[in-house]
Amino acid sequence: MPQRDKVESVLNAHSMKAQQSGYDRDTCVLAVLSARETLMQIPESLSGEAYTQAVLQSLDELFNRYHDPDGEFTSGKGVIGALRDDIRAILSE
Repeated sequence: MPQRDKVESVLNAHSMKAQQSGYDRDTCVLAVLSARETLMQIPESLSGEAYTQAVLQSLDELFNRYHDPDGEFTSGKGVIGALRDDIRAILSE
């Protein structure tokens, strides 16, 4: 499976999980959407290690700056962190 497809599959799984969240559902959905928008900006022409590095760097940067003040129980940062960890794991397979 191409790396971009792997990333999209993880994004889709996290999107479904966010939609079913019992805590700050909107905050979780917006965090995943923000990650999706960020990752879809990475050029499809990148492949292999260059693509992996771009994805992980983008997610690290998003994680470091992300904060949704509207969340009651979460800022969405944890959602980004979990997504980043899952994508890192699937891209290292």
